[in-house]
Amino acid sequence: MYQLSCGQCPAQHIIQTRRLFSKRLGSHRNAYNTNKLSDSAMAIRCLETHHKFFKDHGTLMRPCLKEQLMNKAEEIETIATCKMINQNVLNDLESVYVTPFIRYYYDFNFQ
Repeated sequence: MYQLSCGQCPAQHIIQTRRLFSKRLGSHRNAYNTNKLSDSAMAIRCLETHHKFFKDHGTLMRPCLKEQLMNKAEEIETIATCKMINQNVLNDLESVYVTPFIRYYYDFNFQ
């Protein structure tokens, strides 16, 4: 799992992948360069706000080998980031909904 951060605003995107981190980051860059908007929420954000993708940076957050753990870790990191930077997360918060307890524990309700 990794976090992709915009270099020009506080927007962040938490993403899980089984691919190498460098390859996945390259696919985001390619989506930005070729305007394939369905491939990357960060590419969409950069194009819509006229931010330069080369200023974005990615951080490997936590390695997980099992899909179930990866899904829960993505939900936890997305909620924590969302609460920390006041809803400026590019993730679809409904699609990362895995465990009701996690939302209860973090006292997180999205509207």
